[in-house]
Amino acid sequence: MLPSTMKQRLIYLVLLCFFSLVTISWVVGCGQTSTNSDSSSTITTIPPAVTTTTSTTTTLTPGATTTTLAGAPTTTTSTTTTTSGIAATSLMPSDLTYLGAFRFPYVDLGDNITWAYGGTAATYYPNGDPANTDAYPGSIYAMGHNSTKYISEISIPLPVISEDKNPADLNEATTLRPFTNIRTGIGEIPELFATSVGNGENPPAGLAYLPAQGSQTQGKLYSCWGAHFQEDAQNRASHMWCNLDFSGTAGAWRIGTTFFDLYQSNDFMFEIPAVWANANASTTGLYLATGRFREGGHGGQGPNLYAIAPWLDGISGATPTNGTPLTAVKLLGYSSTHPENPTYGTHTMTNYSDADEWDGAEWLTTGSKAAVVFVGTKALGDTWYGYADGTKVPTDGSDWDGLAPDYPNNEKGWWATSFEAEAIFYDPTDLAAVANGTIEPYEPQPYATLSLDQYLYNIDKINDPAFPANQNRYRIGSVCFDRTNGYLYIIEARGEAIGAGGYDDNQIVHVFRIDPWFAGI
Repeated sequence: MLPSTMKQRLIYLVLLCFFSLVTISWVVGCGQTSTNSDSSSTITTIPPAVTTTTSTTTTLTPGATTTTLAGAPTTTTSTTTTTSGIAATSLMPSDLTYLGAFRFPYVDLGDNITWAYGGTAATYYPNGDPANTDAYPGSIYAMGHNSTKYISEISIPLPVISEDKNPADLNEATTLRPFTNIRTGIGEIPELFATSVGNGENPPAGLAYLPAQGSQTQGKLYSCWGAHFQEDAQNRASHMWCNLDFSGTAGAWRIGTTFFDLYQSNDFMFEIPAVWANANASTTGLYLATGRFREGGHGGQGPNLYAIAPWLDGISGATPTNGTPLTAVKLLGYSSTHPENPTYGTHTMTNYSDADEWDGAEWLTTGSKAAVVFVGTKALGDTWYGYADGTKVPTDGSDWDGLAPDYPNNEKGWWATSFEAEAIFYDPTDLAAVANGTIEPYEPQPYATLSLDQYLYNIDKINDPAFPANQNRYRIGSVCFDRTNGYLYIIEARGEAIGAGGYDDNQIVHVFRIDPWFAGI
């Protein structure tokens, strides 16, 4: 109802004009500093959404360039679906702005010491590349080829938005620290890794940087190493640390004492914000997250996550000795499909599939909002164990006398009707409830999903006319986060296609920004 008196009407008009000017200034200011976050993106919330908004914006990206005109405005339309009941402190996919991409450097030292087929573990280092003066400070440590997983440090060049997704348009990172094998002499990790590679596996591994903790005098790179099968000879300690120059290696340690624990703990690693950790009695001082997801559900029908602090597990502040089981607080985990696992049951992540692949995770924060985000490839439609062409192989131990199909459908594993690169969002408040024992580890569920396919350069990894492009798996590698500046770096596995004129099977890094202005409102 409008005000009834002339004075009230005048006040009403003044206030209306004031808030209109404020709104316009927000839009104009944002237009000068950001790129629309989700051009034709798919954002899904869980449970089903009730509100849909569509907006068209003209924006500019600082530092990022396009192949048509550096810093040119782009007009895009985004559809965002939101759900009532999501906490106001939950970071949403719509809070992410896509800034473009850059290429890994070309390095090939022979014997698979290369970036090709790499990028499955990465971490951001805020003090890296000190000579850099652009808007993207720091560096990235990452693992190379799956069969060697040497570690190297690279720079972060300006991201570029290539309209036709041509890798040649992208700026290329430079090598700051050359490939190094940090596993040598660390417990039984070398044997664990060598056996896994010898079995033709892609060994899981994680990497995370933390500044000096406890009695440490310098920051450390923490890493973990696993195997596709963790039983028997592969039941080995998996975690370690080293200095930023790859010296000072120490380990190996483990989560738990059984091979079941290894199925849940030795893949992704990332920093836990101290404010969150210290707000919960059970996680005080535990600033490092470690976890794993394994297709087929042996580790659980959804991602697993623990809070740890290896620097606290040594005697009187000393480095923990080889084989030490680390103090670990469970934050997330679902029922396992392994017949011998004591957690066997029916508790699953929403929309779980045995063919899912969650390969990286980060704890995102900005302003008053936060989310724990897992990135990977989501299986859609029907799921089966066997071959991509639909040939099914029993998983109950019964005999199968069928024949494997010809290439390119001859890779046996978990398959689905189609796949999609995604990021799924969890509420840290739910993880706190798990840590404090008020809910079970299987109760937290993703509240939102962001499709990443629209940003990828090379979805068709096999590139064979007899293989459907939408069935290509392993679309996403790892992820890392610059908490100070709000930059999220998501690695596209084998982003450079074979024969496309670039570096065959090299990685591409996609850069997003969490806008602190809008995300904090």
